[in-house]
Formats: sequence, structure tokens, C-alpha cells
Amino acid sequence: MRVFAKHGFGAVIDKLGIIAYLKLNKKNITNNEQEKEKLSIGERLRLSLEELGPTFVKLGQILSTRADLLPNDIIEELEILFKEEFKLG
Repeated sequence: MRVFAKHGFGAVIDKLGIIAYLKLNKKNITNNEQEKEKLSIGERLRLSLEELGPTFVKLGQILSTRADLLPNDIIEELEILFKEEFKLG
């Protein structure tokens, strides 16, 4: 949750009401919101998945094939995970 909060999803975490269960500070969770608003939701999601590591990158790659579940702007951003994998590999 900290990684997602770091990339601007703190408001979502707060709305879910799970901050207390995770013993996180609400101020720290929602601090990055204004700074990250410049990035699209897709960009923030991709950056979060990249930071979480290979398993989450693979999850993002799988999600990028599900146009029936996600909007095109998020799909396009998650497709970048394929391109970056080949650069690293």
C-alpha cells in the first residue's frame, strides 16, 4: 500500500478505510496526491507495478490484454511494461 500511496493513490487507500488496519499515517499517505496529479492514472499504476517488482510487472502485462476491464489510456500505459521488459532482458 505504501508504494501505491507513494505514486498518488493515497486518496483511494483512504476511501477504502484500510489506513488504520495497515497502521499507516493518513498524512503521509495523502501527501503525494498533488505532486502526482500531473501523471495519469495509467502512468501512476505502471510506476507502482514497476517498483513492486517482476511479479507485479507481469500482472500489469496481463492486465494490459484486458481491454474489456480497463480503459484504453490505462491499457496503453501498461503495454509499456512489455517494451521495458525487452529493454532490460
